[in-house]
Amino acid sequence: MRTIKFYILVWCVAVSLGLLTPRSSLLGEQDKQVFVHYMPWYASKPISGTWGWHWTMNKFMPEKKPLELASHFVPQIGPYDSFDAHAIEYHVQLMKLSGINGVIIDWYGVSEFRDYAMIHRNTKALINVIRQAGLKYAICYEDQTIKHRIEQKQIRPEQSLEYAQKDFMWLKTNCFVDSSYLKISDRPVLLVFGPQHLKAKSWQQLKQNTAVELFALPHLSQDAQFDGAFGWPPVHGGETINRQTWEGYLEILESRSSKEKIISIAFPGFKDIYSQANVGPSYGFIDSEKGNTFKSTFDRAQKDSSLLIQIATWNDFGEGTNIEPTHEYGLVYLEYIQKQTDSHHDFQPEDLKLPLKLYQLRKSHFKDPLKTNLFDSSSQNLLNGRVDNVRAAIAGEKE
Repeated sequence: MRTIKFYILVWCVAVSLGLLTPRSSLLGEQDKQVFVHYMPWYASKPISGTWGWHWTMNKFMPEKKPLELASHFVPQIGPYDSFDAHAIEYHVQLMKLSGINGVIIDWYGVSEFRDYAMIHRNTKALINVIRQAGLKYAICYEDQTIKHRIEQKQIRPEQSLEYAQKDFMWLKTNCFVDSSYLKISDRPVLLVFGPQHLKAKSWQQLKQNTAVELFALPHLSQDAQFDGAFGWPPVHGGETINRQTWEGYLEILESRSSKEKIISIAFPGFKDIYSQANVGPSYGFIDSEKGNTFKSTFDRAQKDSSLLIQIATWNDFGEGTNIEPTHEYGLVYLEYIQKQTDSHHDFQPEDLKLPLKLYQLRKSHFKDPLKTNLFDSSSQNLLNGRVDNVRAAIAGEKE
């Protein structure tokens, strides 16, 4: 759960003030890439020995029947662990086969506070698989981690920059130099969810001697003196956000691309579980419109003059912004992405069924060494996009 308030800009006010300006592409004729925002924060009892907060929120019990989760949606593979190699590979295979180009990983730094060390460990495991699949990645840094550590008196306020520098140093050493890391004009891209704690002066100090492109939420990017902004589902105050309102938000975000760098946003809706879980009030609600909200936002993002598209999100089940296959929506979102990006790959809708079948085979035959070797090899083939090899290898295999 993120503690941040979103501000909605009304489209008609922007028009009257003359804020909407013609779009101009910052990338010329380059193809716009599609990235998906990913949460590596899930823990399951079979893998980690306990059910993590993001599945339970201290209320729901995943072992109960019928299944209880801190979500209105159930993953197709059930509640998983973000450190489970099978689950990570399943996710990245689906991304590859649907035409997604990369992953923006929600990251809380390198400290041992709360579950941040677990998220850091899971992030490194995910990056390894992303590289194997030939995809790109970037980091979305949560600087609220510093604020939370201060609130719990783990560090002093005057130590904020010192501990942010430790996080930044890990990024500089391990990510920004990586050929798989997302770059714009050879400069690594870093999203910051906020910023929620560090001020502009601190960010300028962090940027010293590092040619990094910083992106913030739209209502905070200018005060933070960042290079650009990225959109997010515009919920606030527990209100129901109708289509006209979120379209107005997107229109204003698009209009800024003539003056600053913009990462556009596509989302399937917003339906959080916070109120039902008794952890706080709901941020608000955006209707999925039976999948049409995602189609509209994705189509719009493809056509605008932003640098790239970020889908929010792959798997934030607590906020109901997930496009990962679920029992409720199946492959609807991934099939649409695949269709809209089909000029860049040769994959078909039927191929999207292979990762689930392979995942289930790996789980049901994990005690059989011969089967394990076969399925491990098939997993690598899927990560490399060799779908025909996998289809032939697992044809006739039963769970």
